[in-house]
Amino acid sequence: MHRRVLLARLDAELESPFKREFAFDPLERVCADRQRLVVAALTIVRAHITAGSPKAAPGRIASFEQWDDRVRQPLCWLKDIAAQSGRADLPEFDDPVLAIDRAESANPETAKLSALLNAWLNAFGATGTTPKQAITTASDGFNANTVLFDALDEVAGQNGKINVRILGRWLEKHSDRLSDGLRLKLVSKSHGLKRWAVVRSKEREKRAENPEKVVKVATGCEIQDIDEITDGDVIEVQL
Repeated sequence: MHRRVLLARLDAELESPFKREFAFDPLERVCADRQRLVVAALTIVRAHITAGSPKAAPGRIASFEQWDDRVRQPLCWLKDIAAQSGRADLPEFDDPVLAIDRAESANPETAKLSALLNAWLNAFGATGTTPKQAITTASDGFNANTVLFDALDEVAGQNGKINVRILGRWLEKHSDRLSDGLRLKLVSKSHGLKRWAVVRSKEREKRAENPEKVVKVATGCEIQDIDEITDGDVIEVQL
């Protein structure tokens, strides 16, 4: 559904934007200028084709390939051209797919799935785990895993406790769905007990193998070569 609709958010920076008054009717303006606007839009597409239809944005939206080729790519190409020109009078452009990404990330179900997958991976690694074992780990007194508990409670909480049946059905429903580079896999089934594990995608594996360097900066002397810095080092910078 997120691919079918591009959401636009207009921020008037007013508490009651619906009370604003305009000196013109937007719909009437668009209808009156329709021919000019259509020509401008087609000119962008034609210029992109004349330039050889360069691929300016990564990926291609499945099921909407023609829209990607003739709408998204020309806009992203124009964005790059406008940025290179250095002109401040040109409108700002951006990749329309970013709106799709924002809508997907704002989806409550996506957020719940991502939280659970990360908490499950941190708690059990690649070990196959039953829903009951996960609940025990999340709720085990002083040793309780509060992050895991919160994630499980979001999807299977009932009257202050985590319902094992609801959790089991939820895991089955969301198995093999990729989120944040992770997916839930059924690793074994024995005597009616299903054991689940979270596995990383290839992209997530690369991120784990090459983590971003985190350093602390203090004033005092010149910064050393960044290639010589290891994670967690304290470096100093001459101001």
